[in-house]
Amino acid sequence: MTRVIDEASSGNGFLNNRRVAPFVVMALMSAMGLGFALAAFLLPSRQPGPLESSGVISSVPIEFEFYSDPQAVTVHIVTTPGPSLMVSRPGLVTASTCKPGMRVKSGDTFLSVNGQPLLALATDQPLWRELSIDSSGSDVSTLTAALRNLGMDVKGDRVTREILDAFMSLMKAIGASPESKWSIDPAYLIWLPSTEVTVVTCECQAGVELSTNTLVATLPPLIVSAGIDGLDRSLSTGDRVLEVDGFPIEIDEDGRVSSPTSLSQIASTPSFVRASLDGSDFTLTGKWSLIEPVEVWVIPPSAITVNDQGKACVIADGVPTHISIIGSQLGRSFVTPTDESTHPLEVSVFPPDLVNCE
Repeated sequence: MTRVIDEASSGNGFLNNRRVAPFVVMALMSAMGLGFALAAFLLPSRQPGPLESSGVISSVPIEFEFYSDPQAVTVHIVTTPGPSLMVSRPGLVTASTCKPGMRVKSGDTFLSVNGQPLLALATDQPLWRELSIDSSGSDVSTLTAALRNLGMDVKGDRVTREILDAFMSLMKAIGASPESKWSIDPAYLIWLPSTEVTVVTCECQAGVELSTNTLVATLPPLIVSAGIDGLDRSLSTGDRVLEVDGFPIEIDEDGRVSSPTSLSQIASTPSFVRASLDGSDFTLTGKWSLIEPVEVWVIPPSAITVNDQGKACVIADGVPTHISIIGSQLGRSFVTPTDESTHPLEVSVFPPDLVNCE
């Protein structure tokens, strides 16, 4: 009986030891983890060799590119009232497609009077009289030129059957049928000062009664002069070109636009047309840049310092070098060396005071 009890007691001890063992192991592992943590906290950390040896960047490579030195400029425009579109045919406006901002080309129609569409025709001068066979004069010459611009095969300085037929074919194309087939009546025409115009305002809509020589639409004002306000003469030297809405426009050294062709180019830009429609001031935004881009060094602004004489300098390949600052953009400076034969590879990012830089 005692032997059985002893064996049972021995078995229970064995089981108890097996239950306690995992807790002992976990306690030992926790102690070891705590020791490693304390060691990591108390002992100084060491970084890998490459990180220990790296320092602050002292120099950077020089980038080379061509730079046109673009400058945003304000273009001030002086205008005079533009021409108007007139109709000499009296009657009732029976149809009109006229809208502000619409483009009208020579050969188009946008207005009908008494059921007859009127032909918009661009000529060097308005036609002022009825032309019949054998009529001659400057108005015949300008009519012939206008017909040729529309693809008609006509010639001569007198009205011929061919010229009459060409004119009548244009009228038929727009749906008009003039009373006389043997003459050209300017009452069926709307004179355009150029082959394509933009309408600013429409004065006559359907239902309006017209008298002789009635205003039906106005065109944008004419540009008398244009120029850059506050011209900055400290910019890099060189011939420059003005751009408005991407259109290149010639400009003189004083920042003025004077040639009729250049003024006409400004008048055709979307910005000027919009200003004409909303009646705003004629002040446009343009870009003024070098026609011939210059080669520049592209470096960080921090690489540039100024010496006692007020000269801008950099340390290029370890050598103090005098430069001219051309411009800057998005944290990059564009410079050129005084000595154009200098072609270094890198500049110091944070140079010391360059007192002796020449």
